[in-house]
Amino acid sequence: MPDGGAPVLDVTGLKTVFRTRGGEVHAVNTVDFHLNAGELLGVVGESGSGKSVTMMSLIGLLPTPPAEVRAGRVMFDGRDLLKTDDETLRDIRGGQIGFVFQDPMTSLNPVFTVGFQIMEPLRRHMGMGKRAARVRAAELLDLVGIPDATRRLGDFPHQFSGGMRQRVMIAIALACDPKVLIADEPTTALDVTIQAQILELMKELRTKLGMGVIWITHDLGVIAGIADRVMVMYGGQVVEQAPVRELFANPRHPYTRALLTTVPSVRGERVKRLTVIEGQPPILSQQPGWCPFRDRCPHRMEVCDRLNPQRYPVAAGHDAACFLVDPGLSEDYRPRPRPAPQPAPQPQPLQAQPQPRPIRQQPDPQPQPQPRPVQQQPDPQPQPQPQPGQKPQPQPVQQQPRPQSQPHPVQQQPQPQPKPQPQVRPTSVSHSFTIGGDDG
Repeated sequence: MPDGGAPVLDVTGLKTVFRTRGGEVHAVNTVDFHLNAGELLGVVGESGSGKSVTMMSLIGLLPTPPAEVRAGRVMFDGRDLLKTDDETLRDIRGGQIGFVFQDPMTSLNPVFTVGFQIMEPLRRHMGMGKRAARVRAAELLDLVGIPDATRRLGDFPHQFSGGMRQRVMIAIALACDPKVLIADEPTTALDVTIQAQILELMKELRTKLGMGVIWITHDLGVIAGIADRVMVMYGGQVVEQAPVRELFANPRHPYTRALLTTVPSVRGERVKRLTVIEGQPPILSQQPGWCPFRDRCPHRMEVCDRLNPQRYPVAAGHDAACFLVDPGLSEDYRPRPRPAPQPAPQPQPLQAQPQPRPIRQQPDPQPQPQPRPVQQQPDPQPQPQPQPGQKPQPQPVQQQPRPQSQPHPVQQQPQPQPKPQPQVRPTSVSHSFTIGGDDG
C-alpha cells in the first residue's frame, strides 16, 4: 500500500444535481475523498448510488444542462478542476487523467479505426508523429491481450467483440501514462482469464508509474484482491471508508454489512434463497434531513428520523456515517440488543392420507322400447262379379305403410281410398248359325 503523502486527487464537498421537470435530483450529495499516488481506491455500491456521476463530475463529462456541479472542490496537480477553463480541462482529460467508460459497445466511434482512436491522444497530448504513434498503439493492444495487434489496428469497432472493445478502451486510457486512471467497471464484459490479466496489468502500472487508480465495480471479490482502500456509496453519499482488510473484517455501517452478506459463499451449507437487501433505494429527488438508509436499516433509531449522520471515526483511516458509531450518542438512543434468533422448526413429514373409496355411479336407466302399434288392416272390399262376356278387372294394390324406427308411437297413415275404376262396356258378340243347310 502506498505511504500517506500528498494526495494526487482531493475531493471536498462535491454536490451534483440534475434539473428535471419533476424537480432537482440530488445525485451526489457532499462527497469527500482523496486518492494517493500509486493507490487503488475501490468504489462500491448499488446501481444508482452515485458512483459514476461522482467520477464524471470531477473532469466535466456531464452534459450541462441538465447536470450542474453546485458545490465542492476537486484539487488535482495544484489546481481546482471545477474552476478550470474548458481548453485546459481537455488537455487534462486523456492526458493526465484517463477514463475507462462503462459501456464498451457505444464508447468507441464506429466510423474510425481502432488504431486511429488509440493514436489520437498520443498525437494530441504527447506530440508523437504518425509512425511513432502507430508503433505505440500496437504495443498497447498487445499489452491488454489482443493478438495480432499490428494488423488489428486497421479494424473497425464492429469487428471486435464486447470484451475486446473493453480492452481497446483500457488501451486508450493508458496511452499517455496518466497520473490518475478512473475505471468504471472495466472488467464487466471480460472473461475471468482476461480479467485476471487486466488486474495484474493495473497492479504493475500503478507500481511502475505511481499511477492512482479509482476502480468502480459491483464485484466485492475483485475489490478484495486489488484495492488498497474501499469507499462505500449509498444514495449519493459516502457512508463508509476504510482500508480493504479493515472493511471486510470490521464493517460498521449497516449498509456495508448488508452488501457483504449478499455475496454468495462457495463454502458452508447450501442455501435455497440468497440474501437480499429488503426495501428500495431512496428517492434522490428529495433531500430529507434524515439518514438515507433508515427505511432499510434493521437498527433504525429515533434519531435516524431527525438527523443525517456525519462520518464518525472508527479506527485509523476508517470512518462510517452511522449513529451506531457516534461516541457522543446517548445510550438512550442506542438500539437494544436483539434476542438470538430461534432455529426455525423443522416441518413434519407429511403422512399419506388414505384415499377415499370411489363412489360407484349407477348407470342411467335405459328407456324401454315402446311397443309398436298394430296397424289395422282395412276391411276387404267386395269384388264385383264379372258379367258374362266381360274381362276380369285388375284389383288395385294397397300400399303397406313403412315401419317407423322411432321409439315413439307411429302416427297412423290415412287409409288409401280405392281409385274409381272406369266402367267397361260389354262387347256384343255376333254368332252366325246355319240351320238346315242345302242338301244339294
